[in-house]
Amino acid sequence: MDKKQKVALWITAIVSVLLLVMATGSYILYISFEEPEVEVISLRVLGIDEDRMGFELELNLEVHNSNGFSLSIEGVDGDILIDGEWIGDIVEENDVNVGSGSSSQLTMILHVDDIDQKIFLGTTLKVQGKVEAKYLGIGGSSPFERSISLFPMWIYDDVVF
Repeated sequence: MDKKQKVALWITAIVSVLLLVMATGSYILYISFEEPEVEVISLRVLGIDEDRMGFELELNLEVHNSNGFSLSIEGVDGDILIDGEWIGDIVEENDVNVGSGSSSQLTMILHVDDIDQKIFLGTTLKVQGKVEAKYLGIGGSSPFERSISLFPMWIYDDVVF
């Protein structure tokens, strides 16, 4: 075997080992990826439109990342329901990084068109959905859900009629 063949063999061996190490590392990261934990910190009605055909909600979520690396929160998707009936969507695109072993809060102000005035007639307002997170192209979603009582609506001091 001449010198050129030996160099080519060594280069091939080194590249093969590097590819194997990279593939193994990616697989280990994939296995160890844990979806973030999501908790609804608060859900409240901020106000009702003057024409009473819509209202605003404030939704506060806390996202906890227990992974050994930072995650990127890509967005929040979900539904808004009154007494189990769908009345609106939660669609929020985010670009929030949550560091390793830390938490971050997401606050959303949501406007709901409520032409049937269900906010006055219903007894329970519910939000449910998921937070989408990614790390190096590996994605996951974490669910959330919270309900609050709407009855009687007129006793809320912070609601503007």
